[in-house]
Amino acid sequence: MISFNLTALLVFISFLGFMFLMKALYFDPIANIKAKREEKLFDDQAKVDEAAKSLRYMREDYDAQLREARKKAQEQILQISQDAKAKANELLAETRQQVRNDLDNNLNELSAWREETYRQLGEKRQELKRLILEKITSSQTIGAERSSVNSH
Repeated sequence: MISFNLTALLVFISFLGFMFLMKALYFDPIANIKAKREEKLFDDQAKVDEAAKSLRYMREDYDAQLREARKKAQEQILQISQDAKAKANELLAETRQQVRNDLDNNLNELSAWREETYRQLGEKRQELKRLILEKITSSQTIGAERSSVNSH
């Protein structure tokens, strides 16, 4: 049978003293450090979750702003393109009108030149008719004079 003597009691009391001493000097500080570490990890995880959530909102906001900027850019490109087409059409119309005006002016000048040329030709024709008539009449008078000289 097992007998309990004073030594076993002393070992048991020493063991209990050692356990209380270890608890006070070693286990409690380690438990406090572990609790603080877990609390910090929990806080850090909460901060990470909050940062991730904030990042998601920022990303969504960024994407929305990017879509809006692209939409505005497309609208501006379309507007600039339409303005450029309108300006080009306006310039084309102005150029066509200028060409028509120049063509009309050139046709009018050509018509005036043609009329002047016809007038000058008409004058030259009248002068040639007069010269031809003079030649004919002078040759008839010369012929008549010769016939009258020959008949005498």
